[in-house]
Amino acid sequence: MTTPNYYQILGVSAMASQKEIKAAFKKLAVALHPDKNPGNAAQAEELFKQINEAYQVLSNPEKRTMYDLKLYYATLPPVPHYPEQSPDSQTGYTAPNYNSQRRPYAESRARYASRIEFEPRSVQKMYFLIGLFFALIIIGSIYFVDFSNRWNAKQSYHEAIAGGKSIAAMLKFSEAIGFDKEFWPAYYERGKLRIELMGDYRHAWYDFNATILYTDSLTASMYYNRGLCSYQLNHYPDAVADLDQAIKLDAQSGLTYYLRSLTYLALQDTTQACKNWQEALRLGLAIPDDARHVYCP
Repeated sequence: MTTPNYYQILGVSAMASQKEIKAAFKKLAVALHPDKNPGNAAQAEELFKQINEAYQVLSNPEKRTMYDLKLYYATLPPVPHYPEQSPDSQTGYTAPNYNSQRRPYAESRARYASRIEFEPRSVQKMYFLIGLFFALIIIGSIYFVDFSNRWNAKQSYHEAIAGGKSIAAMLKFSEAIGFDKEFWPAYYERGKLRIELMGDYRHAWYDFNATILYTDSLTASMYYNRGLCSYQLNHYPDAVADLDQAIKLDAQSGLTYYLRSLTYLALQDTTQACKNWQEALRLGLAIPDDARHVYCP
């Protein structure tokens, strides 16, 4: 599988700084906004996925290092293979077999290793302590990187909140997720901005789905927002399931009952649509009374 060139996708050089990468992504994200591509929304959405994937990797120093190595090794020529050679029928010359030339050395190493006696207990203890020391360094490095990523994710999240409802805030939420893929508050806020700024219910659904997957404290609003996205995407049974969960967590939300009445109406279940519409009215939601015939024929 060919490794995509994220630098070419963002239009930056392989030596670009984080600031240049961020600026390039922001510029492309604005250019691919649905309002600027009314006649080619599908292609714009696909290109947005590509630049978002590229930014997620290149904006993360650790992921970028791994990607650069992968990109480097993808350019290396394949390792040559030396097949078994047979004597030439005319000259009788046999080409050397490079695969077999190493066998005597390997066998001599094995014979030498077999003659090594067990090391004294003190030397074995020293090796054990050295191994333990390096193991602790590796474990400590892992915890340090994890702590650093979580701290950076929270910093980016707070900067995004301070940025208000803007594309720049969306980029900051994406940056926070790049540092910590399980940082659910960034998914939740980014999903709301996708709806408010771009009307992008499809990608917002994925954000709210990740929110529900990674959070340890589910709320009614999480299920309501994912149900709203399912409703807008015409996935009515999924919308009903999410709105049911939202009502279990908060039975006093008239807006949730109203959205569920619209969903049942789309499913042509007027009985349930009428019940939910009446419950929304009872909870004080302002709905025009002249719409009663739509829900309660």
